[in-house]
Amino acid sequence: MTEFWKIIGSSALTSGEEVEEAVAAVGRRLSGLAESELIQFDKELREHLFRIDKKELADIPVTLSSGQVLTQTDDYFLYARCACVLGGESRYAGAQVEVPEFAQFVVPYAQRAEELIYLAADVYEERTGLEFPSDVTFPIDTGSNKEGWLP
Repeated sequence: MTEFWKIIGSSALTSGEEVEEAVAAVGRRLSGLAESELIQFDKELREHLFRIDKKELADIPVTLSSGQVLTQTDDYFLYARCACVLGGESRYAGAQVEVPEFAQFVVPYAQRAEELIYLAADVYEERTGLEFPSDVTFPIDTGSNKEGWLP
């Protein structure tokens, strides 16, 4: 096991810039890991994203600055889950217990957290010149966690 939450850190994520800074900080921490640790980090990230793949969280509406209210698309929900993980361990744990806690990640600027998905693979491929070995133990596509989508 990697020290997953230590690598993630914790961030307020109150703006797009903070999301980008948090992603960059994780990237810097990943650059110090061995190849096997990068693979393990990616697996743990996918597990955390999978665990919060729940219909009740996907049903939280997006409210734009104009006041327009939209439903989350599959990709939007995936990137909101990335932001939730990027927020840190305590915020992730809170979102698992209290649906309203997840709402703070259902904002347009949080979509920049998408890059979290690719960080470990990018570091691995840049360092080794090899394709990142993908692990599909925990699929991250919206709706993959069948238990999270039960009525």
